[in-house]
Amino acid sequence: MLQLARAFGAGAARVESTEEFADIFEHAQATNRPFLIEVIIDPSILRP
Repeated sequence: MLQLARAFGAGAARVESTEEFADIFEHAQATNRPFLIEVIIDPSILRP
């Protein structure tokens, strides 16, 4: 998905931990263009 976003001129980054999110979110806002944030989650911690 990241490569597809970049192919269309958007920024893109993957978040794999809670600690990474704030920095990547700030970066996304600073780019002033469309930006995809791919958030990787552990499905075992989700509740139905």
